[in-house]
Amino acid sequence: MSDDAYPINEFSLAGVWCDYSNLAPHGYMVVDEITLQPDHSFTWRTVEFEDPSGSKPNFQFVAVEGQWQLNDGQLELAIESGTHEYSDFDWVRFEVSMRAADDRRHPDARQLVLSSSLCRNGEKQVDSDFSLFPFESAAGAAEVNHAQINEKLSQRVVVDGPYKKLIPVLSKAVVLAASRMEVAEPLFCMRLYFYDTHAPADDYGVVVRGVAERLREQVLADDDPIEAPDSLWHPTLGVASEQGDGVYELDLTSTPKVQQIFQEIYESIADSEEENMPKLRAALRKTAAKLNKATWPDNVQLTDDFVVIPADGSDFFGGEYLADLEESLPKKTVTLLKKRGYLSE
Repeated sequence: MSDDAYPINEFSLAGVWCDYSNLAPHGYMVVDEITLQPDHSFTWRTVEFEDPSGSKPNFQFVAVEGQWQLNDGQLELAIESGTHEYSDFDWVRFEVSMRAADDRRHPDARQLVLSSSLCRNGEKQVDSDFSLFPFESAAGAAEVNHAQINEKLSQRVVVDGPYKKLIPVLSKAVVLAASRMEVAEPLFCMRLYFYDTHAPADDYGVVVRGVAERLREQVLADDDPIEAPDSLWHPTLGVASEQGDGVYELDLTSTPKVQQIFQEIYESIADSEEENMPKLRAALRKTAAKLNKATWPDNVQLTDDFVVIPADGSDFFGGEYLADLEESLPKKTVTLLKKRGYLSE
């Protein structure tokens, strides 16, 4: 039910409503814009990403148009044309309510709660639990928001200060720690796990994990080929996401300089995660690139396609990993991993 101060009627619904998603670290992005006109025509625009996992994702709007009406507390959209995913439906109905936004980004706005109850494609009716929470917005708000996002995407990340100092120190520390490993099986990758300020400040740092080849073989045997890349590389859902059988953590304590630099980095990130988490990620990509050219000690068994890449342990960047691979590895290695089925084409 709506707040009594925000009744649902044709006059209160008419307007522009924008739904946002966190495109970390670039900020909140309009991903849906619903315009309900007083004459009962509507336009619903949704962002479609061409490369959502890339460091600079490309996006564009797809839209659907038609007529809207309010029936017994339900918003019904009769669809006439468009390129939106709902274009295949005759109509979509939402249970609708309204409330105060109570959001620092939209302090004085109203907010809709749209819970999809039913869709129809020809004679087939489909129940759905799809929900949207769009904010009251001005015409053109989506374009302004997307211009700001594109500006942030175009900005080059400068690796300076403690982030720059980290690269040679961590590279040497990882190879040194690897020389002390006692692992009797080959590794197919090593992940450099990094975190945002939700991690404890006292022992803030990088967690380095080597992953056994048998875990990769197990994934390929058990998983659907489409899902296998996520199982191998996703930072918080993949095989390296936690220590266990076949996942080996390196001990970096013999290089205290690493911890000292990470204390500086923590203070920097605490000042501004949005500005400085990309610097940490970029520094670890450069570190990984150095390690992918390194000479490894004889006691460490490696596959012929062994790679080192960063891993976003806090999901700050939304589980992206393809850009980390592409920025850390030679192109020929990325091509090889795709050819062998370890990465999606």
